[in-house]
Amino acid sequence: YNLSLGYYRSQDYSGSIQKGIKGLNLLASPNNHLDYYCFLLDILGTSYYEVGKYEKSLAYYFKLQKTLSEYRKNPRNYKGRFAAYDREFDEIWYGIADGGIARVDIQNKDYAKANHLLLQNLKTSQKYNLDDDRLSVFKRAGALQKESPEEALLGMLSKHIISIYDMVISQDDYD
Repeated sequence: YNLSLGYYRSQDYSGSIQKGIKGLNLLASPNNHLDYYCFLLDILGTSYYEVGKYEKSLAYYFKLQKTLSEYRKNPRNYKGRFAAYDREFDEIWYGIADGGIARVDIQNKDYAKANHLLLQNLKTSQKYNLDDDRLSVFKRAGALQKESPEEALLGMLSKHIISIYDMVISQDDYD
């Protein structure tokens, strides 16, 4: 996990992918270290996103959600650093997966689906008071503009959709 994260942080996404896959193979199953397994799935999902392999990115985020669903069904089959993975662990990782899937949805111009997932991510972040989440910018923007983070997110999303629309319609201005 740490090697894959190190490569990711140094923006060597191919190295991150290589070490992440090796890490998953070494773990073999999420049952012994669900936390590391989830971290690796997230790192792989975001690394594939960074190299433009969006379908592979989605596959790892869907695998993260499937892993968490299996955990929900049979939590006693899991052990690791924590005595018990609790609902907070589960909800936070679902929020992270939602955020990763939303990034790909935005890339694929499926803004309605992305908006729903980003709002879910934001609600989870607010519920657990996570400062290190990917949507912290919307919290700060909302505070600055005296509006909710959801309103800030929707405002920024609208701005980006309009910018993309303008680029597509008047493409000659951007060549």
